[in-house]
Amino acid sequence: MMSRIPQRRLRHWLWLGIPFGLALVAFAWWTISPLFLNRTVDEAFPTAAPTSVPAVAEVPSTTGVTLATNTPLASPEPRAATLTPTMAAPPPEPTLTPMATPSEPIALSTGSFTFIDRLHWAEGIATIYQLPDGNRLLRLENFQAQNGPDLRIGLGGHPMPRSTSELYDVGGGYLELEPLKANQGNQNYLIPTGLDLGLFRSAVIYCKAFNIVFSTAELTLQP
Repeated sequence: MMSRIPQRRLRHWLWLGIPFGLALVAFAWWTISPLFLNRTVDEAFPTAAPTSVPAVAEVPSTTGVTLATNTPLASPEPRAATLTPTMAAPPPEPTLTPMATPSEPIALSTGSFTFIDRLHWAEGIATIYQLPDGNRLLRLENFQAQNGPDLRIGLGGHPMPRSTSELYDVGGGYLELEPLKANQGNQNYLIPTGLDLGLFRSAVIYCKAFNIVFSTAELTLQP
């Protein structure tokens, strides 16, 4: 009778331990596996169709007075012709000619990603563009980074944040844009409309789950 009690307790702990063990394995896989796996995307640069605004074409003024000769009625005796002024025909109505707005994006600021340490690094170019349709976007080009769990891309007020306090407590703080789509390849991230970009001086790769800065790119204004 006494020998059965430890066995029951053992089975009880096993039933409790199996779910805990599986959860622990899943967490370990989620945490560690990205360090050995790569994800790649290759997004094209977004292009907006040029819009047209009406522009009034210049039409030269042609108003003036011309002289016309009245033909006299037949008469047995010749009579001098009389001259009377007549108005010229009115000028044609101005026509509307479409004027296309520039379709090329404008680079507002750009910077290069940097190494922090062996496990936290990235390389490539981050550039903020103004698009013809009025939207702004952060584009990563020739991008490659150490992969990790729960990586996000955002903008930081600090030009080169290396800690959580620098990331959140300087300038405009930290604005998260989206989860990082991949740790390799060209990528596009839209910036919220109306955001004051003067408050943000860096693009940041950030591990949200563990509050770790993986890499930053200091953004400098383009001339």
